[in-house]
Amino acid sequence: IDRPTAAGSVLWWDRADDLEVALAAVLADPRLSPHIDRARVARWRNRGLAGLAVAISAMIALFAILPAIRALAPQQEVAATAHRLATRVGEKRVLKLPDGSLVTLDTNSLVEVRYTRGLRDVRLLAGQAFFKVAKNPARPFVVTAADRRITAVGTAFDVRLGDKGAMSVMLVEGRVVVEPTRRPEGATGVDIAGREELAPGERLVVPARGAARIVVADVERSTSWQRGKLIFRDEPMTDAIAELNRYTEVKLVSGDP
Repeated sequence: IDRPTAAGSVLWWDRADDLEVALAAVLADPRLSPHIDRARVARWRNRGLAGLAVAISAMIALFAILPAIRALAPQQEVAATAHRLATRVGEKRVLKLPDGSLVTLDTNSLVEVRYTRGLRDVRLLAGQAFFKVAKNPARPFVVTAADRRITAVGTAFDVRLGDKGAMSVMLVEGRVVVEPTRRPEGATGVDIAGREELAPGERLVVPARGAARIVVADVERSTSWQRGKLIFRDEPMTDAIAELNRYTEVKLVSGDP
């Protein structure tokens, strides 16, 4: 039923025969029906013509304010989706985000998630996470880790924090752009020092000191933790032990050969 104008509504309601028809139409309207207290409508109907007019007036008023109520929903969503997700030492978690994206947290990891209407914002605060991003070009998926910002659309990639500000990003599929969180003075547009676009199978390594570099990634080894395994290929023993110690409270120590 179309909502009558304020002037037309007076004439519409003055026709007693039309009131029952109008009430039935409003009750059948799928836009209004879920929001109507039918018990209260029944009480109004028992009061005769005046009660029917009050019932219809109340429901049309509800119809008029529904857009304003819905306009507030995105703000409520922001508050609801701003939260932290974490794992303990030795724990792995696969979590589904509100937009359908998946995040897999490795041992002793922490992310902070905040979604708005125009941005899916995630901050990796500790550890390592693998992201499989649901496609939505109008709502970029941005991960901030250390001093880098990774922007993705419909992508699968891994982000890991190291010691003293070091970090790495490995792209498995899709496309990501990695850039510093701070723009150099005078930089404009895409002309940003340190801005990198990764191809699948590449890893951006950002050391605590020194220049960042792109290397070929061993995707099978680097994602083995998601399958409950750790794969080592020609790593020094000290590096292998350090990696194993991330997953246990009881630390291994290497002795002299």
